[in-house]
Amino acid sequence: QGQMDWGFFEDHLVYEDGKWKKLYCFLMILGYSRMRYIEFVTDMSTNTLIRCHQNAFRYFGGYPGEILYDNMKQVVIKRLLKQEDSTLNRQFEDFAATQHRFSTYYINCHQLIEQLKKAHFESRLLDKLKVLSKYRMLIIDEIGYPSMDIQGANPFFQLITRRCEKTSTVFTSNKTFSQWNEVFADVTIASAILDRVLHRYRYQG
Repeated sequence: QGQMDWGFFEDHLVYEDGKWKKLYCFLMILGYSRMRYIEFVTDMSTNTLIRCHQNAFRYFGGYPGEILYDNMKQVVIKRLLKQEDSTLNRQFEDFAATQHRFSTYYINCHQLIEQLKKAHFESRLLDKLKVLSKYRMLIIDEIGYPSMDIQGANPFFQLITRRCEKTSTVFTSNKTFSQWNEVFADVTIASAILDRVLHRYRYQG
């Protein structure tokens, strides 16, 4: 696990590109070894944040499986009580999913459906599907609890279709495949999802 934060030097300015600029520092520290990486910068933009992450990972020789952040706008644009209701910075979310191999993502099925429905309501479902489709492995826990309505089943079907035969998707459920008609509000959608899931699957009981 790692933790990242910004530092700000109020009494220091640096001359860069013909201008005096404020001085900041990017700090990432690993929880177990306490190994740390510090980089001095003159802005805290999302592009700078991503570049500093890439430099830190090269310095560490790898990357932690989990990184903790404060309420920085470069990561979370709007934080609400429920994580699934929060709005992430899409540029940074895309970087986390693709550019540095944060390739395994675990999510509870109900949380996933609520995120997809929220993205559809905000007219950004396509962007959300693109991000979720880029994970090499997506683990969806507790399929079937609770059952999905049609507003949830439709984007879920789109997600599974996008990932089919391109990336790995793991489902956990106490429902057998023969009971998946009970999970989805529409039998046709349930059959289409099962068709894609069972085309090439490995079952572990």
